[in-house]
Formats: sequence, C-alpha cells, structure tokens
Amino acid sequence: MINVKSYQVEKVERMLASIPNGAKRVLTRALNRAIAGAKTDAIEQITATYTIKATTVRDSLTLKKANFNILNASLKADGRVIPLTKFKITEGKITQDGKSRPIIRTTIKHGETKTLKHGFLATMATGHRGVFLRTGKERLPIKQVFSLSIPQMLGNKDIKKYLEDNAHDRLDKTITHEIERLLKGISA
Repeated sequence: MINVKSYQVEKVERMLASIPNGAKRVLTRALNRAIAGAKTDAIEQITATYTIKATTVRDSLTLKKANFNILNASLKADGRVIPLTKFKITEGKITQDGKSRPIIRTTIKHGETKTLKHGFLATMATGHRGVFLRTGKERLPIKQVFSLSIPQMLGNKDIKKYLEDNAHDRLDKTITHEIERLLKGISA
C-alpha cells in the first residue's frame, strides 16, 4: 500500500493553493502512477526470483487506485498455491535395484533444484497436466504436488523491501513530475 505522507500533502497544497483541486489531482495521479510501477516491479522481482511466467503473476495481481476522496493506492495479490507444472520441471528416470523409476526435478527458485524421487507427470481425463505422487503403495490414489502462491512470493522479505523502497521513491519523483505537468498545462 502506498500512502501519501502528511508533509507531502502540505507541500503540494502550498505549491498549488491557487489551483482548484490542484493538490488532489497531483496526488491522485502520482499515487496511481506509483502503484502501477509497483505492479510492474512486483512482476519483475517475482519472475527474477522464481521460475514462474510473468502472465501467471500478472493475472493474480490487482490494483486499487487512488481517487480524490481516498488518497492511498494498494497492490493486492490473490490466488491459491500453484501447481508445479507452472514452474520449471524436468522429467527423468533413475535406475534403482535394477528397476527404472520416474523422477521429477523442479526449480521453483532460480538456482535451487529439488528432486521428487517418486513424482511423475500425468495428464488427467480433463486435459489437466500435473506433477503427482502416490499416497500409498497402491497405484491409486494419487495427489497433485503444489508450490507457493503468488501472495507468498510477494511476501518474500527481499521482494517486499524492494517494492516498498521503490514505490516511495517513485512516488516522490512522480509528485514532482505531476506538479510540473499541472503548472505547465495552466501556463500554456
């Protein structure tokens, strides 16, 4: 969430006191541009950390934009845990005691590969493809393997800190830009 600090509001109101709704226009535009930039940063940071496609991340992020009455904007991530097939996976076989057994190697975070010794890829009758494990010694039942959700990825401390720092820096720059833009438009 990006909130406008009281000193920022006072500064903008002082500079634009002669323009009707000038401060609200500047702050609303600046907040909305800053939160849109934060969404882009979130997508970039998550895909740089995790081996997930940007479209998967983008689809789960929503913006709540600022308006004249509410001078704050927020970025919200929704979603459930994500199937392993949305990440980088490699199917292989391992020979053990003269028997060939399937294995799945998965890379959820860049540079961290994990092996599911008894995992296998399967396509269900519905066409859904996933990574599965058997729950017992019998052929059935099987259960699908999932990983993190987008909200959990967004909660990663490094990603969260980066986003917060960048959002506030971007807001400061954008407020200055929007003030200049508004003053330039009035004088023209």
